[in-house]
Amino acid sequence: MKTNYSSGMGTTFQGKNNQGEYQYDGDFVYSLQDRYDLNGTVYSELVYAFVSESGYASTAVRVDKPVGINMTREMRMQQKEKIPLDESALVWGLQGTDKQQMLSYSSIAETLQSAKWAMVVRIGFNEINSLRYMPRI
Repeated sequence: MKTNYSSGMGTTFQGKNNQGEYQYDGDFVYSLQDRYDLNGTVYSELVYAFVSESGYASTAVRVDKPVGINMTREMRMQQKEKIPLDESALVWGLQGTDKQQMLSYSSIAETLQSAKWAMVVRIGFNEINSLRYMPRI
């Protein structure tokens, strides 16, 4: 399996809930569009952002799909999840196939096991100077 990682993006948040745990109360938004480079090669560009009342952070990443992938389906986290420091969770992705059908399961991790091609967004948390960051995408 070939794996590529984007350089990632970080944002800081300081909001705490009633239990004293940090939480992110905002949105993850994205746009995935086909583009052409100077040689005429088709690729996809993923632009994504974290948006909250205190501001936003965004970045763009080139996504190369193998030739023949003609069908894609979105995958998303289905429920809220607590993510401990220095761990991460799959929150969004696309799976693709060169066939006329594809399987989806109850979680992104399960679906990835049967996917021909996939692109996922994984969010992780680190603690720096008593603030939490989300630098790994």
